[in-house]
Formats: sequence, structure tokens, C-alpha cells
Amino acid sequence: NGYSRERQMGRRDRYKGMVLKPITREMKRVMGVSENFKGLHVAQIKSKSMANKAGVLEQDIIIQVEDKEIESIEEFKEAVKEHGKIRLYVYRRGMIFAVAF
Repeated sequence: NGYSRERQMGRRDRYKGMVLKPITREMKRVMGVSENFKGLHVAQIKSKSMANKAGVLEQDIIIQVEDKEIESIEEFKEAVKEHGKIRLYVYRRGMIFAVAF
């Protein structure tokens, strides 16, 4: 089923209403980006969560927190811990957006 497949694709984690997971080669292929593209896939957003209110959408790719590029959930959490209010850089449909948290 979809849940089992999602677990096999990468470790899931949550942050302020988002379910995050590493992007896979298949996702990169579908998005049409290079193999070197880095980021975290926003798999789910809870309605009325901080992430939802900030404008993060499901299927976004978080590529950067402030000035730090993000490749893993551990890197994301470490970068977030270093700052109070943060700015996420999100890849969405071929464009990059800044989202204030």
C-alpha cells in the first residue's frame, strides 16, 4: 500500500505541521532536476499548522534554511535550531520561493 511504500522511500519526520522526507532519484527525475539537486520533500501539511499558515504547500521541496543548503532531516533540524525566526527557501514547480517562519 501507499503508506508502506512511503516508509521504504525514506524516513519520515515532522516539523511544525509538515511531514518531511528525503527526495528520491525518482522524484528528481519526475521534477526534471539534476541528480545533484538537494532538499527535503514536504509530503504532508496539517491544516492550520504553522507551516500551512506560512504558505508551505504539500509537494514543495525545502532546499535551504537561511543560508544553509538542506539535504537531510538532521541538517534541517540543526539549521532550524540555530535560528529563531527562519526563512525557508522552497522549490515549487520550477521556481524558488522564500517563506518566513
